[in-house]
Amino acid sequence: MTNKKVRVSYSEFKVGTLSSFRKIVTDEVTGEVILDKIVSCPIIRVYEDGFEYIVLYTNNMEPIQDAFEYLNYDLRHSPVTSRNKAAYALRLLYCFLELSAYSVRQIDHSTLRMFQYFLLGLGLNDAGAIGNARSTSTVNGYFSVYRGFFAKRGIPCDALFQSKSVTVSYVSDDIVNSEEFKRYTNNLKESSPLEHTVPKYISPDDFRNLYHIAVKTNDEEAQILFHLMYVYGLRLGEALGITTEDITEIRDNGKYVPVIFLRNRISDKNYQFCKGLMHPTIPEQYRSTDYNKSCHRIIITYDFYEKFVEYIERTHAEAMVRYPSNYEQGAADIVSYRDRPEANHYVFLNRYGRVLSDQTWNNKLRKYFQTAHIPMDAEIRENNLSHRFRHGFAMFHARFSKNPVSALELQKMLRHRSVSSTLVYYNPTPEDEFRIKTEFLNELYEMMPELKGGWYDADKTLYD
Repeated sequence: MTNKKVRVSYSEFKVGTLSSFRKIVTDEVTGEVILDKIVSCPIIRVYEDGFEYIVLYTNNMEPIQDAFEYLNYDLRHSPVTSRNKAAYALRLLYCFLELSAYSVRQIDHSTLRMFQYFLLGLGLNDAGAIGNARSTSTVNGYFSVYRGFFAKRGIPCDALFQSKSVTVSYVSDDIVNSEEFKRYTNNLKESSPLEHTVPKYISPDDFRNLYHIAVKTNDEEAQILFHLMYVYGLRLGEALGITTEDITEIRDNGKYVPVIFLRNRISDKNYQFCKGLMHPTIPEQYRSTDYNKSCHRIIITYDFYEKFVEYIERTHAEAMVRYPSNYEQGAADIVSYRDRPEANHYVFLNRYGRVLSDQTWNNKLRKYFQTAHIPMDAEIRENNLSHRFRHGFAMFHARFSKNPVSALELQKMLRHRSVSSTLVYYNPTPEDEFRIKTEFLNELYEMMPELKGGWYDADKTLYD
């Protein structure tokens, strides 16, 4: 008996706000429909004791325990954007598994290959059938989520973790350094199109335009946040988590220096977390050596310090008068044990006196990008727009500054544990690459004029 030759296609459609996936398997010879299946696997959010629980269900509305524990316990202290991305990625995985009648513990190389087609938005025989194409970088991002999920939940899947070691070399201070990392074989190769490329960083001109718009509209909130993210390289969560207690002066080498402390608190929301720092769970940890060591100290200028303090005093005084009950909800834990303040409060507030959320800020930032005519790709969610400032900080010091810094210096400035994380921030656009190569070629022209045209005879005389 011979196997039937079949055509497999996927499609995605919406009923209201919920998207569903459909799989159709047909006999290529007779056209007979062998399988026609639709699944949804909804996500439901439940708020309890100040925490948002994310619950992923099967198509039969049974909660998926592994997904629940991963999203709400393993990722409990992760930024809200990371939890949302993980939830959506897991929903795609379980929709695919239900469509294919596979268990999450039965995934092999063949299954992963079919899953890649599904994620890319391609039918196995019908290119583009799903009608919602995703980029290779998006798919690779989902696979990173799956590796974290499978590892944390102890789900075996050799095919998902198959990798090879890759060594990256770089030069710093005329010394060749190298770092080894894993490259997963199931990651898709990413193309580098030269046209219609959306920059991953804010250029100096872009920053100037954005800042000028904030000044013209008298938007001090935007001015301060632009300054923190571009001039000092802060992540959005680090900026939104700053409290009045964190902005202070310290004595260093006999002189007072204004600083901003970055640290996590129990009172922080997910969107206010500082990446890579200790997440305390009980107040007693605030006194521990580990907690005190787990903070970053950002030195700032006195000009910015004074501007920042004036902004805080004015906006908080207004909020206390106009929205006292809203303002009280923004109280933050006090973690200092020297010169303890009487009260502590998150710095950035929305127009109703509540703590500024990442969603509110991102909605505003998107309008700034539109006004400044800075391109925004549909692939790049608005949540990532703020991170372009940090990339701009890195690119400025690596490329645009009159005194570029080395990779190791930039690693320290970005507060990275590994230089490989720092190298990811070097993202020249096609225009940057053209300019770099042109500058390099011009230097060669000065050294070797014959490269520009003509030729040399034996006595080094140039002929055109």
